[in-house]
Amino acid sequence: MTPEDLESAKKLLQEKGAKIILPYDVAIEVDCRRRDILVGDLPQEHPVLDIGRASIEKFSRVIASAGTVFMSGPAGMIEKEPFALGTKDLMLAATHSKAYTVIGGGHTASAAEKFGLFHKFSYVSTGGGALETFLLGKPLPVVEALKAAKGRKCPPK
Repeated sequence: MTPEDLESAKKLLQEKGAKIILPYDVAIEVDCRRRDILVGDLPQEHPVLDIGRASIEKFSRVIASAGTVFMSGPAGMIEKEPFALGTKDLMLAATHSKAYTVIGGGHTASAAEKFGLFHKFSYVSTGGGALETFLLGKPLPVVEALKAAKGRKCPPK
């Protein structure tokens, strides 16, 4: 995280703090099993591998009433079955909602394919970062390069 990212996050919290919903439980792996713990019980000696079940339920309720849902990145470590739960359930909530649903990023698209939900989303992009940049209204480097090259003539050989 850069200092600019931190400043942007602080500003966002000041402006929209009441609307930002964070997980209040997470899943860790203990003795090869999933264990949900409260965020307040962190740090743990075990890495966080998913959002917790209570957070999944909370986020799913928010998704159910949303007009637009944008997912960029899995909620957990989808390669380990017990920790794919958050991603799968949030994707199910999105595809069962009446919202316009967008997923971005190769890992997110792969997860949707793995769960048989790929074609149930309104729009799928494998370019996560580029899609986020576009949606934020920021310039895309490749598009800017193409604009700069427009009309440029190559010297004769």
